[in-house]
Amino acid sequence: MSTESKLKSLFDFQRFEHELRLQSVIDEVNDRYSSNNRLNDDDLELVAGGAGTTDNDTDNTLFRELYCENCRTMRKFKLLSGGRAICTHPGCGKMIDGK
Repeated sequence: MSTESKLKSLFDFQRFEHELRLQSVIDEVNDRYSSNNRLNDDDLELVAGGAGTTDNDTDNTLFRELYCENCRTMRKFKLLSGGRAICTHPGCGKMIDGK
């Protein structure tokens, strides 16, 4: 049996189609997210898709979530010129060079 046919047999939707618990979860998610949570064109222009975001309080300075070696976790970094960035966590100030 090939890998593809094994995967088809394991994840075949018809096996789960009449599962009541699964259907209740699907219905709950559809009710929660299907009707009123759609973005209009104006809102879509604001979506950054993981790129740097702007902070209105700091004159449109760019920020990005990066791993901070000092903090040992993901932190908000202020992007600087030349590909550098600085951790904005109080007391840290770790500089990284993007080059």
